[in-house]
Amino acid sequence: MNDEIRSKIMKRFTQADLGRIFNVSQPAARKWLNNTLPPLRVVPLCKEMGWEVIPHELRPDIYPNPTDGLPPEIQATVNRRREVD
Repeated sequence: MNDEIRSKIMKRFTQADLGRIFNVSQPAARKWLNNTLPPLRVVPLCKEMGWEVIPHELRPDIYPNPTDGLPPEIQATVNRRREVD
C-alpha cells in the first residue's frame, strides 16, 4: 500500500479501529497497512471509507481497472473524475 493511500485511511481510522471493524487484532491491521490488504477486505474497507479509497488503489493486482469492485453509482463518479483529470 502506498503512503498516500495509507495516509487517507489513517486519517479516518486508527489501527485499533480497523481491528474492531474487521474483528482482527491491531497488529493484523498494522500488517495490512504496511503490506498488502487481504483480497476479501478490500471492498469492505472501501465501503467503510465512503469510497474515498477505491479497490483499484488498494489492490490494482486484483482490481486492474479503476471502476472494478465499485457499485454502479460510484463507478459513474469515478468515471467523471477521470474525465476531468
